[in-house]
Amino acid sequence: MNDPNNDTAPIVPELLAEQFILPVEGSLARSDVRQFELLFDLIPDIYFYIKGTTGRWVTCNIASLRLLSLTKRHEIFGAREESFFPPQIADAIKQDDLNVIRNQRRIINKFELIADERGQLIWVVTNKLPILSTNGEALGLAGVTRILPESRALPGPLERFRVVVASIENNIAQPIKVPELAAMAGMSESHFRRRFKAAFGVSAQEFILRTRLLAASRMIANSADPFSVISLRCGFSDQSYFTRQFVRFFGQSPKRYRLRWRSS
Repeated sequence: MNDPNNDTAPIVPELLAEQFILPVEGSLARSDVRQFELLFDLIPDIYFYIKGTTGRWVTCNIASLRLLSLTKRHEIFGAREESFFPPQIADAIKQDDLNVIRNQRRIINKFELIADERGQLIWVVTNKLPILSTNGEALGLAGVTRILPESRALPGPLERFRVVVASIENNIAQPIKVPELAAMAGMSESHFRRRFKAAFGVSAQEFILRTRLLAASRMIANSADPFSVISLRCGFSDQSYFTRQFVRFFGQSPKRYRLRWRSS
C-alpha cells in the first residue's frame, strides 16, 4: 500500500481510468480543454499538458510554461518536444506520446530523466492517458509529470537500484563497471542489465553516460572552468569523445551550451 506521507509514492494504476472521453469532433483545440488549464494552474508542483494526435502541444498549465522557460501560453501551441528538450530526451518523449495516442495505451508511473528550465536533467514520474472522442476516435493525450525531490528517494520499483544510482552519481570521475554495480544490487550481471533497462528505459551504460553529461552540463552552466577540466571531472578521459557525446545528447556543443545559459 502507498504511504500517504511519501510524496514520491507512485499512483495506484487500478484507481486510474484507461482514457479521457471528450465530446469533441475533429481535431482537439485549446477551447475544448480550457477547463483543465483553470484546474491545473492551481497546482504549482505538477506539470500538466495536453497534446494532439501528432504529439504537438495543445495547452499546458503555468508550471509547464516555467519548465519550458516560456511566459505566455500561446507560445506552446503547436510546439514539438525538440523545441524544448535535448534530442535524446525529445525522441523518447515523442515515441511514448505516439504509442499512447495510436495504440490508446496509457503510461502509468514512468520514472525518467527530463531537462528542466536550465537544461539540467531531473528525475520525474510521468502518467499519460489517451484522449478519445465519444465515438472512439483518437484526439490526443493528457499527461501529468511530477519532479522527484532527489534520486536518493527513488520510489516504487526503482528503490532496489537506489544504492546503485547513488554510487554512479558519487563516482562519476572514476571508471564504473557494470559487473560491480550488479554485485552491489545483489544480482547476476545479465539479470541486472535486464532489470535495470526495464526500470529506467535505458541500459546501465547509457545511464552512466547520461549521469556524467548531467554533471558536466551543471559545471558548464555554473562555472568558467575549461571544458577539458570538466570532461575529466566527469569521467571522460578523451575530450573529443566528451564533446561528441554532449552534442549527441544536448544537440549543441559545450561552448554553445554555456553561452546559451550564461545569457539566459
